[in-house]
Amino acid sequence: MAIRSFNIQGVRGLRKASAVELPNLVAIAGPNGAGKSTLLESLKERRGAFLEPGSTLLYVGPHRTWRSTQLAQVHVSGFPFSFEDILQADIIPQYQYGAPPGLHFLSGLMRNASTADDSNALAKTALVRLNNQQRDLVNAEFEAQGGQVAAGSVPDLLGPLKQLVSILLPHLEFAGVDSTSEQNILVLFRRSDTKVGPFDIDTLSSGEKAAISLFLPFVEREAKALLHDDWEHDTDSDVVPITMILDEPEIHLHPLLQFNVLEYMRTIASQGRAQFIFATQSPVFLDLLQDDELYVLSPPGYAVENQLSRLSSSAERLDVARALTGSTHMLTRGKPIVFVEGESTATGNRSAVTDERLMKILVPEVEHWAIAPARSRNEVVSAANALRNASLLLPGMPVFGLVDADTSTTGLPDYVVPWPVAMIENLLLDPQQLWEALRDHGPTIGMTCIEHVERSLNTIVAGRVEEEVRLRIRAAMPGLFITTDKSDAREALDEIDRKAAELKKEITEIDLAGKVSEYRARVQEILTSGQALERFHGKSILRDFYKRNSLSKVFTTNGFKVAAAQSAAKGERIRRLTEPATSKIKLYIPPSWRQILARGIESPERDRLITEVGTHRSFWEAGAPKSTGREELRRDMANYARQQEADLASDIFQLANEIGTP
Repeated sequence: MAIRSFNIQGVRGLRKASAVELPNLVAIAGPNGAGKSTLLESLKERRGAFLEPGSTLLYVGPHRTWRSTQLAQVHVSGFPFSFEDILQADIIPQYQYGAPPGLHFLSGLMRNASTADDSNALAKTALVRLNNQQRDLVNAEFEAQGGQVAAGSVPDLLGPLKQLVSILLPHLEFAGVDSTSEQNILVLFRRSDTKVGPFDIDTLSSGEKAAISLFLPFVEREAKALLHDDWEHDTDSDVVPITMILDEPEIHLHPLLQFNVLEYMRTIASQGRAQFIFATQSPVFLDLLQDDELYVLSPPGYAVENQLSRLSSSAERLDVARALTGSTHMLTRGKPIVFVEGESTATGNRSAVTDERLMKILVPEVEHWAIAPARSRNEVVSAANALRNASLLLPGMPVFGLVDADTSTTGLPDYVVPWPVAMIENLLLDPQQLWEALRDHGPTIGMTCIEHVERSLNTIVAGRVEEEVRLRIRAAMPGLFITTDKSDAREALDEIDRKAAELKKEITEIDLAGKVSEYRARVQEILTSGQALERFHGKSILRDFYKRNSLSKVFTTNGFKVAAAQSAAKGERIRRLTEPATSKIKLYIPPSWRQILARGIESPERDRLITEVGTHRSFWEAGAPKSTGREELRRDMANYARQQEADLASDIFQLANEIGTP
């Protein structure tokens, strides 16, 4: 029955990882440092406690090498181990009659996550050993049948290898073992498309060799079943014979080969022939995994109790989350997922990437976020809300939105945070820091002091008043898109006319003159208050500043943006503008705290927690969240949760996970 449950605590940086009812295909994702390798190695070391009777555990470490070697028959004769035996062992076994050249130092080496795993160096020996078994079988039948071998009387022990290669590496064919020279035995392949070859296994690509070695134990088992009358299926049908622990099976594999490898593992797992538990960082694997296969290991600081959780309880919810973020990898980084508002332009995603790069230069906190670009405020709110409602077991439910302050910020959910600029480029419009970025080029561009920068910006801002009014009016207009799915031309035209009439009616009902007066007054207020560099259209101001001052003499457009961002990041203005918003994300207190804690049995400890969390929430609502005491508060809530019944304990743990820490 393989490994169906485990509970591992206090191993190196791994605080606690537990799971129950594990399937036959388990992928563990998570950021570097979360403890994935530690978890897998702990499962190997404690296999006696977790592995159910009748199963064998094989371990493949993260640092795999393949050493080419000149293999002689004497080496194979003195090596009575299958590749499965090697992957079972904690140390590499020894060649009895001397090791092949270059492999003598491998005997006795430990196989764990912190050292190089040289097991693959023995795959060639295992394949030749399998070929020798085939040869001995043919010889025995030749004698038994009186000098002949009837067709079909000898099973093809290398047939499983040929089948493996045809599935995973269809561009290759296994061409046999050449033992013409007993001092240099070759395991041969050729290209199936061009018939180029044959060539030795040592000359295959790293990915091709990796794919073969990963599944070589199953080739050996299938061969053994052929040799011993379906040996593999003599055991109880409920017993999964192999649990294979793999640390990053994607190493060396091309994305298409990763797809083939995962499908092959899934096939073997579905047949009950093996259980695979593997750690992965591969976006290909993560996007292909099903909801019951994908687990996330969070860093200790993100999870109050169990660091390991199944990401989603349903395929539908996982599909929704993937669609919202664009990638499963985004969901497994162990970072807050922040949907960020950005302008829609003709360059599409390219502009969003630039915005993310600028944000990382300007705001160090962004390095701790997984940025998901969104085109509009409504899209930010909708995406953040949908991902929170997808019931993913993200540690701390770290899903937020960050929106621009170019329009009203009222009515936003508390996990959608506004910052006081119209767009990312406004953060670059710091006159002092712009001058610092341009100082060395002053003579070339005709700027010799900060006053020149200020004068240029003021002139641009003053000339934008009517455009700023127009932008606000355009944003207030209904954005109805007229289309039709009618196949009949007359019906299509009638539907378009009807929708156009509806749109015209909606527009005529708007008090356009009133809107113009309202937005003109609002723009004038921004100008008078000195906030134009924060609230006017920053992208246009920066573009006009670049053109007006002939900065193309010294910068490309993108080069100027990066230089301006690097300089702005050193100024006081950037911290003043961004810290309130980033602190509200980093130090979030969920609004459900009172109703959850109030369900606990009345006690001094419960009352103290209600008071402390309430105080933190009040400071958060005021825009000045407190960072001190957060770790202690989360620990106290976890201790309190352990005293409650299971359902309430789970909710308190989740609440504690959602409380942000410095």
